[in-house]
Amino acid sequence: MVQGAIVGIIVLAAAATLVALHRAGWMTGVGPNGFLIRYRTAGSIDVRGHVPRSKVLEIKEFCARNLASDRPFTIRGTWGAGKTLTLRWTGGLSPAQRQRARNFLIQCLD
Repeated sequence: MVQGAIVGIIVLAAAATLVALHRAGWMTGVGPNGFLIRYRTAGSIDVRGHVPRSKVLEIKEFCARNLASDRPFTIRGTWGAGKTLTLRWTGGLSPAQRQRARNFLIQCLD
């Protein structure tokens, strides 16, 4: 009986920890001040992390319209001190598309 109570407490503590990590953004793989944009196809664009909900549709439309690519890509962004935006890229974006995305995200999320 005591062992069952201990296991129950451990399970509750683990669940609470996972909820706190998810709310802080760590479960999305981007950290508490970051975001992730993942493009698979024009119909499959995910925006996760620290992005205002009012901007998600705008970002998805921009990616589908201006960054359409034959290959999937991921953009990871983090906000640093002084509202500095750092972006990391993987996948099929040309240097011109990366600059276009950087300019858009700075304007959109500022």
